[in-house]
Amino acid sequence: RTLPNSDRKRSKGRLRDMPERYQGVVSFVGTEEFKVPFTNPSQGSISVLVGCSSVWGQSDPASLVDEKVEYFCSKDAKGQWVSFDFSDMLIIPSAYSFVSFHPILSGYYPRNWVFEGSLNGTNWTIIREHHNDETITKYNPCGTWPLYQRVEGSSHMRNDPVFGLECVDPFEVDQRQFFRCFRIRQTGPNSFGSHELQLTSIEIFGEILYVVGQEKSKPPKLH
Repeated sequence: RTLPNSDRKRSKGRLRDMPERYQGVVSFVGTEEFKVPFTNPSQGSISVLVGCSSVWGQSDPASLVDEKVEYFCSKDAKGQWVSFDFSDMLIIPSAYSFVSFHPILSGYYPRNWVFEGSLNGTNWTIIREHHNDETITKYNPCGTWPLYQRVEGSSHMRNDPVFGLECVDPFEVDQRQFFRCFRIRQTGPNSFGSHELQLTSIEIFGEILYVVGQEKSKPPKLH
């Protein structure tokens, strides 16, 4: 799923400036439930811990959850990944989005990767696989992918505000999976034919189930 033409111009390498319907869990954490101006959630009271397999140059993986336009790129090696640990938050994901943009390294766009979830950062579940996915290009640096599929005639349909579709989760409705950690792991060459993982920012959409240490309220749904 690519962004509508009207939204592509506004991406400009980051997701925190996107229209309101694209603001998800990272934005929720970075603004303390949309109550204060955004700050990098890797440094906040409810932190998002960002990890990676390797770093090329002076790249900082924490910039992937920032509102500033910075650039992350891994080394040229197979199986490169970036991970996001939401610490005390459990999330049922419904979609995710990332930007791959760089003023110098243009052309290292992801083509083959998996989006994974985990409860402990050790055992990972593949949520969605991508093979020769050409969504990200020089002229469309941002992509958004749903983590559920349309099922005709399902009794568990719902309208999705981001995609404008009636969809159902890929997992059984009464067995929906929640995760604390998410990972983008490259499984094949990028658009240049090498193995650098080049990303600029990421956003995850879904339902927050639990936040430790805060007064419990109805869990927000960030689609």
